[in-house]
Amino acid sequence: EDKSMANLKDKKGVSLLKNVCSKYIKCIGDIENHKEDLSFYNDLLNILLSNDATLSYDEKKTLLRMIKAYISDLNGKDQFYETKIFYLNSLYKNLTEDHRVKDEVLDELSKKYSVNVSFTDDLMESINLSITNDKLPFIDKDIISIDSPDTKMFDDAISCEKMKDGSYLLGVYVTDVLSSFSIDSKVVKEALKRAFPIYIDKNTRFNMFPDSITKDMCSLNEGTLRPVRAYFFKINDGEIIDWKVIKGKIINKKETSFNDINAMIKNGNAPLVVSNLLDAIKVPGKNKADGIISYASALTNDSVGKYLFDNSYPAVYLKKTTDKSEIELYDKLRESRKAFDSKEYKRLMDSLSASPVRDIYGTTPDKIGFHEYYTKTPITSPLRRSPDLLNMHVMDVCYFNRDVKVEDIEKLQKFIEENVSYINSQASNIESFKREYGNQKVYLLK
Repeated sequence: EDKSMANLKDKKGVSLLKNVCSKYIKCIGDIENHKEDLSFYNDLLNILLSNDATLSYDEKKTLLRMIKAYISDLNGKDQFYETKIFYLNSLYKNLTEDHRVKDEVLDELSKKYSVNVSFTDDLMESINLSITNDKLPFIDKDIISIDSPDTKMFDDAISCEKMKDGSYLLGVYVTDVLSSFSIDSKVVKEALKRAFPIYIDKNTRFNMFPDSITKDMCSLNEGTLRPVRAYFFKINDGEIIDWKVIKGKIINKKETSFNDINAMIKNGNAPLVVSNLLDAIKVPGKNKADGIISYASALTNDSVGKYLFDNSYPAVYLKKTTDKSEIELYDKLRESRKAFDSKEYKRLMDSLSASPVRDIYGTTPDKIGFHEYYTKTPITSPLRRSPDLLNMHVMDVCYFNRDVKVEDIEKLQKFIEENVSYINSQASNIESFKREYGNQKVYLLK
């Protein structure tokens, strides 16, 4: 067996493997008259694949379209229906799962859409140069995280305690990537370039940061000491009467899931953090756990956004839509927010959740939302969204640095504007990449 023969091409530049696959597919379609040919091409196909035969991206795409067309034309009453389905699906799985083909497709699409899917050795080595943050104070609170059961990336956690005056102190803890890596470090620059993680399926994802950061160094894993930004909100009679943010270190005392918390609430044995928060605010619906996290996240994002807006500081705002009907929904939502447990609030939230509008980011807020302006600045998921990283950097310059100068603000404004323009453009690239690469991975038949 000569491996060099496996990648021969004809006069038109078509690979031997492509020609064999095409013949094989046609034999499957007419299996009743080509049983012997099918057996021949099946053996030849296995020989080629075992000898490292490869397909170009365009060849693979053409073959997958051929398979799909043949499947669409199949008649369920055909006596060979099950056999044809078996062979077509087996070939499809071979083409989509074979790493030599998949890597080439991934490489082609990542270049086509300017999407990075791997980290350079140079960047990986730079992780060892992370900033030491030994001077950060320890925040001793009863802290838990609530996420989906399969989460490996914990970027936020909460606490809630009842104060002596009868009010409640809600703590929202967000992993502080910028305490470990500066905004101009290789790691953060790469994350900003990626803009968002890319999730194709549960086994295929391309994160903004390497796993050593998202699953370890900056993940709020149970029982580990991690740097955070702690947002504290004083709640009295369901109203926020004061808030602040500090930098520090915490230990997440318990990783929990939405299902676990909902079951414990139903059984009357919810963690004190959760029962306190349910006393502090009224959460609508049966999925109390999701409502708690949604409230904590929205409150943090909105409060930071309002602070930056009121002080005329740069920021990345979420501009959900310019559609008039949805703007009306936001206006109604603003009026209903005081009654967080009302049916009207839940109905409005469901209406907004059903909206197909893609998130768009800007440097000015819309005149809609929870305040006079919709001042939502995403900041609670810095491992999953680059706008959150940018807003954390803004807070470093404008909130934690009390001696901020005019020239610092002007420089920051330009930096934010450039990045926001890039984020919106890259979001579109990512959606196109996900759609095209995902189509290559999803089985036509289960």
